Amino acid sequence: MLVFQMNNSFDGGRNAMRRNRLPFFVILFLIGAISLTGWTAETPKPYAKIMYATGTVQTFKRGMPDGHDAARGDDLFAGDRLTTGADSKAVLITVQRKMINLPAKSELIVGQEKGQTIQGLGLGMFASGAGRSDAGAQATTRNSDQAPLLLYPRNTMIREKNIVLKFAPLESGERYDVEAVGVAPPFVYQLDSAKLELPLDKEHTGKDPVAGQTYYIFVRKLNAGNALLNEEKDMRVGILDPQKEEAVAVVEKEILPLMEAEKRNPAYPTMLAETYEANFLYHDAIQLYEKIFNEIAPGDAYSLGRLQHLYAITKNSPALRALEAKIPKK
Repeated sequence: MLVFQMNNSFDGGRNAMRRNRLPFFVILFLIGAISLTGWTAETPKPYAKIMYATGTVQTFKRGMPDGHDAARGDDLFAGDRLTTGADSKAVLITVQRKMINLPAKSELIVGQEKGQTIQGLGLGMFASGAGRSDAGAQATTRNSDQAPLLLYPRNTMIREKNIVLKFAPLESGERYDVEAVGVAPPFVYQLDSAKLELPLDKEHTGKDPVAGQTYYIFVRKLNAGNALLNEEKDMRVGILDPQKEEAVAVVEKEILPLMEAEKRNPAYPTMLAETYEANFLYHDAIQLYEKIFNEIAPGDAYSLGRLQHLYAITKNSPALRALEAKIPKK
């Protein structure tokens, strides 16, 4: 209003009508500014995720007297309250990489916990956007009729000290034309062979692969008449570098005993699978998510989504179609 009054001090008679209209435009501007602030306000981010809930586990939103049943995958925010009844348990993971085991007959105010911090723990459940949603890649993989030629490893890092390429069986007279290419340091190796395993080591290629480096694999399947039957291009493989190997080993040291003690609890294998996935150990992650989805928590929605993502990354169309055939039709 001060600005309005100062501007009006220079008005003549002709501006009398403008003087009466200006408050209306000021009001519209203020309403627009308030609305815009509401539209652009940042959505609160989850502070923790429920990884496991069994028995009577209730979540009470901050300031709310009524709770609701908690379930695996639920978001929790700072100030929320979580309670467990008799013969109940909850397992949480926080954005600070703290794992919280909440026993029976307990109460927790989210954000005031004293959990076990596990450095290097994968926190993929909090991630979104790039790398976490790939409907296009899934659709392409799902609609492909091509069975993998290279069975292992496929678009993944591995923990073995040497890379051994493993191929699908061949019919009589067929063979594989294989090329492996590395950029830094330079590495080129090519071989025509009917063997189903090819080590990429010094004995076979003249050079040992370097940990942490990516190697691109090109595979062509040829028949006895040298005609091309099928091919796969740019399959990436590599050996996990020592620092990441150490970080993964730290998480395993914490999680594996818990998995052994509670074999029906999906929280711990999910955390470990997320850690594998975060370090591009896609084959290792797939094995754990498959175990969760098929055995530990049959039909688990989160494991289903991660498997769909990882089958698309590794371009495994038969595995993706077989997985989705298990999903009940709505």
